[in-house]
Amino acid sequence: MQSTNIMEYERIPFHNTSFDCPEQSQLEVFITQDPIILSKAKKLRLKFHANYLANSMTKQSFKNNTLQSKELIKQQEIIIHDGYDSFAEHLVIRNKHDDSIVAYVRLIDTYTAYKIGGYYCETRFNLNHLFNKQTFYMEMSRLVLDQAYNSTKLAKLMWSGIIQHAKSKGVDSIFGSLSLSLEHEAKTYALLNYLKRNHMSAYDYRVVPYQILPDKSRLKNTVHRTKNPLLDYFFVQGAKLCGDAYWNRDFNSAELFLHYPIQFDEQLL
Repeated sequence: MQSTNIMEYERIPFHNTSFDCPEQSQLEVFITQDPIILSKAKKLRLKFHANYLANSMTKQSFKNNTLQSKELIKQQEIIIHDGYDSFAEHLVIRNKHDDSIVAYVRLIDTYTAYKIGGYYCETRFNLNHLFNKQTFYMEMSRLVLDQAYNSTKLAKLMWSGIIQHAKSKGVDSIFGSLSLSLEHEAKTYALLNYLKRNHMSAYDYRVVPYQILPDKSRLKNTVHRTKNPLLDYFFVQGAKLCGDAYWNRDFNSAELFLHYPIQFDEQLL
């Protein structure tokens, strides 16, 4: 994709677009650029990575290491805001009773990506196979759910909102990345192996991570379907895994790349 300066593109004007969510009357799903709402959503993003940040701060080697301290602050700032946020659309699920944000995902369509110089996922994966197709895409990234809520129901509402918004914009396919913690690496590798065997995309949709996961030969044959409500629901709807995961060293996580053609959405809505 042609590269341009991300700051040259005019920011998206403020608006809220709501979607139907009949199953959960106390929850509302909508697209927003409201800075107050986004501030709450970004706190949820930060909370998602809080365990890693907390573990980093408790390491003995961290206490007197100024370089590590500065790096940790930098990581926290990136979670709260990065260069894509000002130009993306933001889908949130909000509890109407207390105004808390319980789920969030950032969305960037092909037109916006062209204007600002690319998708977020292009910093993680080589997407040449996808870009060979004449397709209008929407990227999802930074997806988080509040674990205090029923994750399966949130996943269904989130997916429904994404699909409705994508259809309203004439999007052909959705792609994006979802993160899995490597804190319990045996379970994560077993889940990744299971997904590769059961939900892998066709070769034409494969992507290549710029940083592969650490080689864990002893875990390469372990296969186990660990319960993950978000991934489980997305794959049931027809999403496909498009290759190996990207290793995010900053947060010791595996980023999975998923693809979903909109023509399958009749199974959902």
